[in-house]
Order: sequence, then structure tokens, then C-alpha cells
Amino acid sequence: MEAVVREPGMISSVLTGNIGPNARVKLAAFGLDGLVDLSIGAYGAGSADRSALVDTALVRA
Repeated sequence: MEAVVREPGMISSVLTGNIGPNARVKLAAFGLDGLVDLSIGAYGAGSADRSALVDTALVRA
């Protein structure tokens, strides 16, 4: 993940069934929160249909 952060034009984020605040806490526990752009992620609160989160993440990215 650290190598991806250094790559020009590449962005890492998350797509998870967790709600945003929980995802942040979980990532921070392992020091990963600084390696992803959480503002463009897709989270469980976005849709009860988890497959819809893919489209949400794509639009945000």
C-alpha cells in the first residue's frame, strides 16, 4: 500500500460494509488510514445493497 501511495495517478480507498467511522477506526488500528483516501470510499451506510457500493466508489474515484 505504501508503494501505491507513491505512484503518480494512483488512488487507494476502501469499499466496505462497515459504516465510515468504523472503517476509519479499523484502518487506524493498523496504521493504514493514512494510506487510503477515505473521502472517496464507499461504506455500508450508503446502501443496504452492498453491490451498489461498487458504483458509489467508482463515481467518487
